[in-house]
Amino acid sequence: MRQVQSDGSIAVLQKTKQAIDPKNVFGIRNGIFTDADLG
Repeated sequence: MRQVQSDGSIAVLQKTKQAIDPKNVFGIRNGIFTDADLG
C-alpha cells in the first residue's frame, strides 16, 4: 500500500482503526492493518 498511500495517511488509518476496534472485533488484519504494519 505504500506505493499508493503516504506513510502519514497509513498511520492515520491505523490509529483510527486501533481507536475504534482495539480488540479487533471486526477481524480486519489485511492490507495496511496487518500485524507487521501495526508495529
